[in-house]
Amino acid sequence: MTENARRDLYRILGGLLEQCPTPELLRVLAEADSLELLAQHFGRELGDGLRAMRAGLAGGEEAREAIRRDYVALFVGPRKKLAPPWESVYRSPGRLVMQEPEREVVRAFAEQRVGFEGMGQKPADHIALELQFVALLLERSAHKRAARAALRRFLDQHILQWVPAFAADVRKHAKTDLWRAAGQVLEAVCAMEAGPPSRPRLAVV
Repeated sequence: MTENARRDLYRILGGLLEQCPTPELLRVLAEADSLELLAQHFGRELGDGLRAMRAGLAGGEEAREAIRRDYVALFVGPRKKLAPPWESVYRSPGRLVMQEPEREVVRAFAEQRVGFEGMGQKPADHIALELQFVALLLERSAHKRAARAALRRFLDQHILQWVPAFAADVRKHAKTDLWRAAGQVLEAVCAMEAGPPSRPRLAVV
């Protein structure tokens, strides 16, 4: 696994989860080799998940509309969201948005001088924003020790605290192969970042 592949993985996942994907985006992803090429850089479980995502993009207009409907049901509503895309929901007693985990994410963004459109009006702890933030830290960490420390801290204090449960909800409730595979990939990403249970955490040097 290269650090570039790891960064690109987070970027693709963040981009796909940011909003309901357009038919054009789904068509481009289906026709591109990016997921297959990315799969070659990772182990079996993660690689198989990425290939399953690509397979889940197959089909015409009707298949793409099913993927879009599934996104809405999972992450948007209008009924109860099957896989709420915010960290606060998974880590607050009342399963509410914009709780202390969200405020912690805002502080992490501020420390790295990162902002996004609508900051303050929508939760910063959306899955897509957190994944994109990790991608940015991976890019910066190639040259900055402080970014490597911030990356490890954000993974430990945020991503690994809730994304496994979120990914399990996605896999449980998704009706289309793409989103089931996306849940599988997210679970594999978290396992990769956590490392073997018996292995001590390496210090940042």
